[in-house]
Amino acid sequence: MSRISALSVMFILGVTALMPAFAQQQPTKTLYVTLLTKTQQPMKIPGMENMPAMPGMPTGAPTWNVIGRAKYDQKPVEPLFVTVPAELKLPNNKLMLHLPKVMPGEQGQGEEGEQGPGTTKNMEMVNKLYWHPDEAKGPVTESLKIKGGKMSGTGMPGMAMPDLGNIIAELEGHEASGSESKLPVNVKGQGNYVCNTGGTATLDGFLPPLQVTSPDMSKLTPETGILVKWQPITGARGYLISATGMNVGNADEDNMKMTSISWFSTLVQPPMRIRGGYQQETTIADDLANGILLPGNTTSCKIPGGIFNDVMMLMIRVEAVGNDFYSKTGGTTVFGTIRSEWDGMGMMMNMGGEE
Repeated sequence: MSRISALSVMFILGVTALMPAFAQQQPTKTLYVTLLTKTQQPMKIPGMENMPAMPGMPTGAPTWNVIGRAKYDQKPVEPLFVTVPAELKLPNNKLMLHLPKVMPGEQGQGEEGEQGPGTTKNMEMVNKLYWHPDEAKGPVTESLKIKGGKMSGTGMPGMAMPDLGNIIAELEGHEASGSESKLPVNVKGQGNYVCNTGGTATLDGFLPPLQVTSPDMSKLTPETGILVKWQPITGARGYLISATGMNVGNADEDNMKMTSISWFSTLVQPPMRIRGGYQQETTIADDLANGILLPGNTTSCKIPGGIFNDVMMLMIRVEAVGNDFYSKTGGTTVFGTIRSEWDGMGMMMNMGGEE
């Protein structure tokens, strides 16, 4: 056999070997790319303001995060990745996306700990929802009941976790995700973010870190209201302020009750799409006009008094919204989001709560 013929055969065999992978590869159904500038304050406890930071806990220093998530109709073939601008300095300029894997102990009936099989208690989750700056509107009370179940194998006596195997298995073949926070300080991040299975987000780059000057999370005054103030940042089109307080208690031996209180700076009852962080549905301009977002030149907002009088802890978030990207071409829907977040958490002196 001639050298040319031998090379031809090797090429054909190589292509044939790759064909199953190409045949199985699935196009991206929905791509999400987020550039997040995050500033998370250490928890403040009244009377312990000078407590040293614990290892692994927030320090108040900003971080820059690039986050990717891709959804598929059927299981795609790894490797899955999003190519990113070179100045992010990721290996090979790629943000790797991974399919979730079911770990041992997450599938099936759970494992036994030192005290035998563990079970979770029945849980009732109640949320009271308020909104509007200065004057509280609401509440709307929402309730969810979750039946207890066998633990998924923590191996710790008395510790019971829900069986997550079925949930993870459902996601395993259809959704891949990845994130990276080890980026250069003051990284710009402007450019194209392209998924290797389809979809491109063209983003303006990271927003600057938010600098919140009020409140002091160790001196909160929920009875009279809490004034939130921040420095304006370049590129912010709007702001969303939220606060969440929580109490956890045992209703009885077999039941646990978790009560949370939420407040948002919206002028109208907040839609579900913003409760875990602002998600665009129409346009940012529409949300500004309809009172979902505060205008981009806003520098303060007051959480009304009387909402969080009886909570154990309170978390306040200031979220700046940048110039989002949206496209729907070639069968792939792409959401590109740019955010800067500031989170602060404080323990309350009044450790009260609902019965």
